[in-house]
Amino acid sequence: MHDKYTATVKSLDETYDAKTPRDKYEHISEFQDFKRRVWDINHQNQPPPASWFGTDTVEDDDIVVDQEIQSLNCPITLTLLENPVRNATCPHVYSRAAIVELIRHGRGQIKCPVAGCGANVTEKQLKEDKVMARKIREEKAREEERVATARQDALEVSEGMSDVIYEDIKAE
Repeated sequence: MHDKYTATVKSLDETYDAKTPRDKYEHISEFQDFKRRVWDINHQNQPPPASWFGTDTVEDDDIVVDQEIQSLNCPITLTLLENPVRNATCPHVYSRAAIVELIRHGRGQIKCPVAGCGANVTEKQLKEDKVMARKIREEKAREEERVATARQDALEVSEGMSDVIYEDIKAE
């Protein structure tokens, strides 16, 4: 019994070792998420490669992609993403509540709501997008800082105007 078990494990091990990295990791969402995070840290505002394995070739030499502008807004609600999730079958990101509601109305499956994308979307295919969640947190912090700065600037202007008005009244 022990020899049969050892032979089976050895056979499975050899089969696994013979696989390419693409075959081993391409469909593992945790791997994809990890690679997106590392890419985002090292290559801010640059689109990630089509494949993490360097074997994809571009068939049209006229297409050059330099920078991708990725919206922080949900393509469904058109507001800032909330609890962002990424579809495993396409690169699009949605607010969890919005896409789940659409999927429920579609009886468990819909076409991606992004124009021009024909990928299917099911609730099972949705994965939390931690990279996008971090970008959202950073954007909210920047917005809070802009609002605070604008309030401070408005306060300084209004205080300065009070002094000017007071001086004009004194002069009369």
